[in-house]
Amino acid sequence: MKKQLIFFLCVLGLLQACSATTYQRSIEVGDNGYSDTQLAKNMFKVYFAGNFVTDKEQVIDYVLLRSADLATKHGFKYFVVVNNKNAATANESAIQIGVIDDSQDISGMSPRLSTTIICYKEKPNKEFVYDAKFISTSIRKKYGIEKGSDAVSPDAKKSAVEPEK
Repeated sequence: MKKQLIFFLCVLGLLQACSATTYQRSIEVGDNGYSDTQLAKNMFKVYFAGNFVTDKEQVIDYVLLRSADLATKHGFKYFVVVNNKNAATANESAIQIGVIDDSQDISGMSPRLSTTIICYKEKPNKEFVYDAKFISTSIRKKYGIEKGSDAVSPDAKKSAVEPEK
């Protein structure tokens, strides 16, 4: 009976280790999760690192969610992506103004994405303006993340609505 319990706990541990990275703050440099740096009153660098099981779509969604959280936390309603780089490759030309660039093939690696956002209190007259509240609500619903929580339900991947452009 004891051997079965030990075997069960080992299998459970292995299964948990093979799950995608959750929406959580990175504790140390190199850890999976998000981190951010405030560059100006309304400008932030946002970074998310997944593990080998985390897919590219989820990494992009978590960067957008962290961007929305930062905008809201600092009293802004909207944000614009002004630069991004797929840190899983050495190709620095993967920069696109306004949208998250997901054109790089990062399958088989631990996907990472770094981007810079500018936040606004009023909606700017620009393309690809994200509504922070809308992004937060839709991505949290998609992954089963409760507001104010970094915990993610592992099997809660529902469809989300596209952001306002």
